Amino acid sequence: MYTLAGIFVGTLAVAATAIYLYLRNILTFWKKRDIPTLKNQHALWGDFTKVFAVKQSIGERYRELYNEFGEVHMGGIYMFGKPILLLKDLDLIKQVFVKDFPNFHGRGFYSDSERHPIGAHLFALQGPKWRRMRVKLTPTFTTGKIKMMFETLCECSNQLTSYLDSEVKKNDVMDTKEILARFSTDVIASVAFGIQCNSIHNPEAEFRVMGKKVRH
Repeated sequence: MYTLAGIFVGTLAVAATAIYLYLRNILTFWKKRDIPTLKNQHALWGDFTKVFAVKQSIGERYRELYNEFGEVHMGGIYMFGKPILLLKDLDLIKQVFVKDFPNFHGRGFYSDSERHPIGAHLFALQGPKWRRMRVKLTPTFTTGKIKMMFETLCECSNQLTSYLDSEVKKNDVMDTKEILARFSTDVIASVAFGIQCNSIHNPEAEFRVMGKKVRH
């Protein structure tokens, strides 16, 4: 006669086995399509075991994977049982980013437009939400409008250069993160809102202060 504990353990074992076999089957995705892959992927972590073990950053792992594939044009990798195509050929990369970009817009970033609307930007959105956002933003970045922005970007860059020249003469150490954040604020304020806030020279400029509050 089966006990309740025995049934529970048996069910758990069957479920674990089913999940393992499912994940192992996923790891044949690229092999079935004759795409080169690496050996010894973890059933769950795929090719990113070191990343999830906090022994390596994801950027370092991608660079390592890129080098491990050698001279091939592309390679197949896995993360959480999800197949990811790693492109190495410049022509293929160009095709994905230009001609086929509507089919490859997802970047795998988490976004929640309701709870964190600022994080739901074009680089994080996927699917229909990404398409709607792109339709809204596309008219903003026509060739003509980008040319109009160029002069404004040059003005902000000249201010940054002037500020750095003066600071180098006074200080041996500078907070580059803060300085570049102020530069980015000036660019956004000028290009998007037509406001000359000059936060590079004035860290307490109202636009900069409000921007920091929004970020936090």
